[in-house]
Formats: sequence, C-alpha cells, structure tokens
Amino acid sequence: MAHEINNPLAGMRNGFALIKADLTPEHPHFELLDLIDREIERIGSIVHQMYQLYGRAPQKASEFDMRRTVGEVLALLERIAKRRGVALVARAAESLPSVCLPEGEVKQVLYNLIHNAIQASPAGEQVTVGIAADCGEVCVTVIDRGPGIG
Repeated sequence: MAHEINNPLAGMRNGFALIKADLTPEHPHFELLDLIDREIERIGSIVHQMYQLYGRAPQKASEFDMRRTVGEVLALLERIAKRRGVALVARAAESLPSVCLPEGEVKQVLYNLIHNAIQASPAGEQVTVGIAADCGEVCVTVIDRGPGIG
C-alpha cells in the first residue's frame, strides 16, 4: 500500500516543483508554496510510518513555532470551514516560546481536532484556536460552538 501511495506522491512532488519554479514572490499565493511543500513531505513521512508499522520509530522532536504550525493547519482547513459556513479564528499570546516536539505528529493531531470542531459547529458559528504560554509551556485550545458529545 505504501508503494501505491508513494508513486503518485512522487509525481505530485515533481509537478509541484515545476509549478513552484515558475512562480515569483509577487504571485498572490506565493507564501503558500512552502506550506504545500511541507505538507507533501508530511504525507511522505506518514506513508513511511505506515510502511514501518511493525517497527515504527516515532518522529524525532524538533524545535518549532507553534503559532506558525497552527497557522498552517488553519490554512489547510480554511476551505472546509468556509464550505460549512464556519469562521476560523486564531488567538495567540504576544510572546511564545518555541516548542520541541515531533511537529508532523502535532500537526496531525491539531488538524484532526480542528477538523472535528468545524464539523461539530453549526453554520454561522466559529472555531477559535488559542495559543498561550504559562511557565514556559505552550498550551493550545480549540473551542467550537457544537452541541458536545451526547
């Protein structure tokens, strides 16, 4: 199965590289190119983990900015939220320390959590993602206006 996913993924990587080479920084969506590139790499990483399911080594922790990671996840979910009539709102503290975690895994958890919040929220409502720091720790909260688990 991993092989079947990796083949089209390689084609996507190559096609994206050609598109990326033709766009200039003046293009209105140029800032999304790095996000797309990282997400393609993340798919490759997920497939690699699937391939090594029985001897899976956890992703290595690396230092990153949670504000950037949350922003990337929100960008990925923006179209889904708009289709459902749900607004995405991010609120972050002015000063946040970097975190040292497996970023791909954090991104996957945030994606799933925020996606679920969007699905639970009625049209016209909002999903708020907050990022705060307390005693050197970073805390991410996701608040939706859904009915909750019954």
